[in-house]
Amino acid sequence: MNRKIKLNDYQKKVGRILVDMLKHNKYATITYGELAIKAVGKIRVAQSMGATLGKISRFCDSECDLPMISAIVCNKKLGIPSPGFYHLYQKLKNDYNTPMNKAITQEQTKVQKADWNELKPYLE
Repeated sequence: MNRKIKLNDYQKKVGRILVDMLKHNKYATITYGELAIKAVGKIRVAQSMGATLGKISRFCDSECDLPMISAIVCNKKLGIPSPGFYHLYQKLKNDYNTPMNKAITQEQTKVQKADWNELKPYLE
């Protein structure tokens, strides 16, 4: 199948980290900083993680019919994904009425129930 969205090597690596994490604990969440350290060994890239996660979530949604895996990546202080996640959720789901906390909870539940083995071949 010809995919419209292409993931680069770094995006694939971040995706593998998230899939592997879910494999070991389907209820897990990770902070942006923890994910940055696992991906590149530096916490300072946490601020730029949004674009990477957005592309991975767009790939999950439109290319694999999977939930937005970035729902499990949370701000350390707030314990929820960034506002950027919610804006992407609204756009991808064409849902501008669901409140942010409800949208996050719904998407996290879908992430927990999804079969992430379907995404693995695209992350190699």
